[in-house]
Amino acid sequence: MLIHITPRFYTGNYAIPLQLVDVTVEPLGLVLRDGVDLVMRQPFPNKRIYVASRKAGRKAMNGLLIDTGTARVKEFEVITRWAVFADDVVTHRVKHVVLDDEFDAVSTEMALWHAMCESLGGWESRMPALPANASPASHMPRMAIMPEDRDQRTGDVVDKLNGAGMLTERLEVFTMPTIQPERLQNRRMDHRLPQLQDAFMIPRDQAGQRAAA
Repeated sequence: MLIHITPRFYTGNYAIPLQLVDVTVEPLGLVLRDGVDLVMRQPFPNKRIYVASRKAGRKAMNGLLIDTGTARVKEFEVITRWAVFADDVVTHRVKHVVLDDEFDAVSTEMALWHAMCESLGGWESRMPALPANASPASHMPRMAIMPEDRDQRTGDVVDKLNGAGMLTERLEVFTMPTIQPERLQNRRMDHRLPQLQDAFMIPRDQAGQRAAA
């Protein structure tokens, strides 16, 4: 199974010193550290969005790819830690729930769920029902620094604040459909998708045991 995740931080209107610390994926036992496995990138025209990417090459890629082989994962949690203002570490926890088992890939990038024309693959829509007024920009998981960001969201989000009113932890639940693995290698659709050779490999026995636990 291919799992595409996009741990991201949205700074909004605030110019803050920001640094990625690490990304943990459970129950897969994957722990990735900034500067060793990861790097913080800005793959979008909106430079207020920072994304964790694999430390490979110089191109700003959109997120991380995980390969569990034949093991299927129905639920997993991604815990991302970011350092703001140099010393303050904030935590973003996202529980991902897979809605079906029709295909062998999932992605938090909702643009990949849409129906596509023949030149982009000819795939049918995999978009489930979403809350009213939801869009990828408002619904996809992201961390922020101020609670006002919650007003722009449509997902299942709970924020914890410190005494100064800044976010210290955000908890989200994100449901997503399976998609065809080929969508994740569609360079015509998105040339910033991480490539298969840059996937973090989970040993088959380990992935199967942890997914079933």
